[in-house]
Amino acid sequence: MSRDYCACHRNSDVGLKGALVSFHKDDFPDPLGLIAYVERFNGTARLRPDNKLVINRAWSTPEARLNGLVQLTKGLSAIARRAEKRAA
Repeated sequence: MSRDYCACHRNSDVGLKGALVSFHKDDFPDPLGLIAYVERFNGTARLRPDNKLVINRAWSTPEARLNGLVQLTKGLSAIARRAEKRAA
């Protein structure tokens, strides 16, 4: 799972109603990529003014919450990796 880790990802709070993701220094390597990622959630995700990502999903079991966090981390990591490749 280390290749799916996003160094810009500081903290995640996951619960019954979804997730809240904080970024290191409130920054993300590809802001436009992050906005496009949020738009693909069709209203269940949004960026707050304090640069935190909110995912509104009903994850009723611990397994569902863990799976949701893994999928979210994979998606954010893919965006960050693409940004790193473009910068190199």
